[in-house]
Amino acid sequence: MRALRATALIATALLTGGACSFMAPSDAELLGGVVPSATPPASGGDPGESKGGAGARSSGPNASGGEDDAASPPAAGGQGASASAGGEAAEDFSSLIPQQGLALWLMADHGVGDFDGGVAVWSDFSLNEADAKQSVPSLQPKVVPGPRDLSLLEFDGVDDQLSLSPGFADFSEGLSAFVIGSELSDQPCSSFLHLSKASEEQDVEVGRLHGALHYEVADDDVWGLQNTFGLDQLYLLGVLHEPSKAPVLRLNGTLMIEGPFTALPVVTARTSNFIGRALYNDCEPLHGRIGEIILYSRALTMDEQAVVQGYLQNKWSYEPPVKVKPGPGELPAAN
Repeated sequence: MRALRATALIATALLTGGACSFMAPSDAELLGGVVPSATPPASGGDPGESKGGAGARSSGPNASGGEDDAASPPAAGGQGASASAGGEAAEDFSSLIPQQGLALWLMADHGVGDFDGGVAVWSDFSLNEADAKQSVPSLQPKVVPGPRDLSLLEFDGVDDQLSLSPGFADFSEGLSAFVIGSELSDQPCSSFLHLSKASEEQDVEVGRLHGALHYEVADDDVWGLQNTFGLDQLYLLGVLHEPSKAPVLRLNGTLMIEGPFTALPVVTARTSNFIGRALYNDCEPLHGRIGEIILYSRALTMDEQAVVQGYLQNKWSYEPPVKVKPGPGELPAAN
């Protein structure tokens, strides 16, 4: 990240040339509209073939990286996934969200290898199977209770972090990122998802800066209105970066800012990839919680964005807010 700027950008809704609108969200307000979507299948439903396609994975890989053991969803109270006795069936979530270009899909309620209180493995339900891992117990995030009997991964802000496999090379067709996350302390900057070759080298980052949603690509970065990303509040963070267009940042479905750059991440294998940690000198490890991360190596269409956001809305909030008229750049509510 470039040296922290003393003054945050004044967010403007460039999509329409008008001023952007922002609704102060609550835990029950993850989106700006109602979008129909399927709910995740219950454990024991029709399983997909393990490692047979995107979204079809056994839910609890072991820490050593061997064969996956099937796991049931976390019970109320936020317990991590535990292996089902003798079972190896995989759950298939591929019908819930678009699969084309899906580069990473992490769900805190599925595929969490929770051993002795720490998360050693967080299974990726994309076809890449780029599982997030941490072999050092003292650096492992913890599983904690979340809304609606779901679980969250909590990072302590000291040294908790998960590493992702090398890759995430080609974003020439754009980038779409969705994160269900919260911040527990007011750090100058922190990262939910960080992909790079090394510190400040071909980096791609989604995080929080100046109390706002932040997105960075190499030497360029952008963030929304200062202090709109509050503390101890679960948000839906959204980034859409189309080819030859400025990135669009949304918080809970509401447009925060667009631009001011257009350059996509260059095509190169990224080898320093983390959840909860950034390689920026000014940033601290994440002190916060993550419920889900969905990353695409392409820009989703408006309809596809609505599907993903609708899935996350129905899963993570009690009921969506009622939006009679969308603000500039917002997804319209379904009829």
